[in-house]
Amino acid sequence: MELLEYLDGWLSEKIKIKENEEKIDNYTIINIIESDDGAKLKELPILYKSDEYRVLAFTLDENNLNESMRILPIYTRTFHNSSDAILFVQEKKDNENLYIFYIELKSKHVDVDEILKKHIFMKTLNMEILKLFYLRSRLSDNNIEESKLEFPKNIYEGMIVFQSCPSSQEMRGIKINYQKYEIKNFKGEFVTKARKSTIKINVKDGKPKNRKIFLKNFINSSELEKSKIEYYKYFDK
Repeated sequence: MELLEYLDGWLSEKIKIKENEEKIDNYTIINIIESDDGAKLKELPILYKSDEYRVLAFTLDENNLNESMRILPIYTRTFHNSSDAILFVQEKKDNENLYIFYIELKSKHVDVDEILKKHIFMKTLNMEILKLFYLRSRLSDNNIEESKLEFPKNIYEGMIVFQSCPSSQEMRGIKINYQKYEIKNFKGEFVTKARKSTIKINVKDGKPKNRKIFLKNFINSSELEKSKIEYYKYFDK
């Protein structure tokens, strides 16, 4: 069984971001939603070829969850630091690489400290989830499907912030450029390795105006942070 298919079976349906029933020029669409009533950028359609990529999209942002999914008060502050959406992506011809993108929709000035907090939280949470599933699969005696799960050798990560702006300031071009964080208040290895990208787009009626956002452009960069699951070394055969 493929890893993303397996993870999809474990995730609650309430937090998944489903693909649209309709397509655009044979591209599958997933919509990232910002539920804040005051947001100028409320919806970001992301296009990809379903025959090229496997995509698992979900949200842990309290603002985007139904009332029935509200977290206990002790966790509210932590989960409020989640990005608007998380995308797990694998190329169908390559199981060795897993791409994880944290998507944030912004309507005004981007607070880099705030974005970094979200990135640190999301990376920490997702790596722990992958470690737990890896251990579960390798220690499983009864579940054949779990024991045969194919885990990626490499994990590439990046935070992508989409910011609404006047058309005169829109950043054009198709390449997504990831850059290091320039932060004085945070220290450590994560800050020197983590990558983010801020993309300014012209918005009309809460959606990007005259611009299509393609998933393949998220991946086609050598600037993403590269990680590995530490537990690999304990189970090498």
